[in-house]
Amino acid sequence: MSTATIKVNRKPYQWLINALKPRVFMWGSASSSKSHTVAQFICFELFAKLDNIGILVVRKTRPAVKDSCWDLITGYLRKAEIPVKTNLSELKITGTNGSWIKFDGLDNIAKKKSMEGLNFIWVEELAGLSADTEISRREFDLLSTYARSPENPNRPNQVFASFNPVDQLRNEWIEAITIQGDTEDLQLYHINYQANPFLSPANIRVIETIAKTDSQYNKVYKLGQWAVLTGQIYDNWDVVKEMPDEYEQRVWGLDFGYVNPAALVEIRIIGQETWEQEHIYKTGLTNPQLAAMIEPIVPNHERIIADSAEPKSIQELVNSGLNVFPCVKGPDSVSHGINSVRQFKTHLLNTSTNFIKEKAGYKWATDKDDKIKQPPKPVDYENHTMDAERYAIDSIVTKVKVELVSVGPPDDEIDEDEAGWTVQE
Repeated sequence: MSTATIKVNRKPYQWLINALKPRVFMWGSASSSKSHTVAQFICFELFAKLDNIGILVVRKTRPAVKDSCWDLITGYLRKAEIPVKTNLSELKITGTNGSWIKFDGLDNIAKKKSMEGLNFIWVEELAGLSADTEISRREFDLLSTYARSPENPNRPNQVFASFNPVDQLRNEWIEAITIQGDTEDLQLYHINYQANPFLSPANIRVIETIAKTDSQYNKVYKLGQWAVLTGQIYDNWDVVKEMPDEYEQRVWGLDFGYVNPAALVEIRIIGQETWEQEHIYKTGLTNPQLAAMIEPIVPNHERIIADSAEPKSIQELVNSGLNVFPCVKGPDSVSHGINSVRQFKTHLLNTSTNFIKEKAGYKWATDKDDKIKQPPKPVDYENHTMDAERYAIDSIVTKVKVELVSVGPPDDEIDEDEAGWTVQE
């Protein structure tokens, strides 16, 4: 083990060390260090200390696990200077002690049956927002049977799960487990943001401000309690398995970020329907890094509509050769953009996990009685793809409105059969 110093959240980390039952759930509020603590435990207590063991890390889709858990675990191994071999194409890490970590999605769960040498499984984001985004009871029970390699003498085979308690109407089986409490084969650890010693004052202010803004977000994201999210802004959408090869037009939306995720979404339009896909959803990107990620995704002649509040960032992307334009903002621009999005039936690609999660959770702020506050205003939290989508679609709707012009003689000279409108390109 390296002599590098890694700070851990002591109480939940020690609890994981002592939790020896077959199933271990760590759940609670936003920014409570759940994911980081489990990732550190896997790196330092399992992978680095136990020889010849296999670990599987999963979310619903492969892109989702690559953009979150892969970055988290490889980052900690690098900080701790633990020697490993990484295979990005296979999403696999191999240690010098014969242990390995494999990252994958549950898109085709049957493939996991044949995985040899598996001792531990980590299921991240167990409580998703629908069967299309995260993991069902059937999938979880089936997955739990796959950790069946001969046990290491120092620790039994186990399945770990981490999650926020969002919308129990679609996750009744998970809520029932948390209410039931510890059992013969299960241990539970509930945690909230106040137990995270590494949380910055700025992040604490965000959580507490959001909690005051919305009663339901207070329960889920501050207190870490089960709550049904109501007052969703969008309801005319579904989840699909593929994007159309042919379409009338395409536009891209970009929301900048660094501490928060930068989000790039693609929107293909046919009539009054859109097919949409999340391509980038990642924190810690500088503008040159973001440009390098966008370049192979977006053909350079296609428009990207970005947040106009970041003119310097837009200029840097333009300087890199990308066709980036600022969105139009003005009085009530958020409400105006929401109305633009609502004009379309939306189809989200099923691999766009963060996009789906934000779409399902994007809601009007509610009071202590769970009634929508007046005038209605969206909760400004976990809405990065929502902003990117709004910038892109509003640019299409606004462009059509601006370019819809009347041509012909004065009104008193118009022949009824010749009157009409044209879109002037």
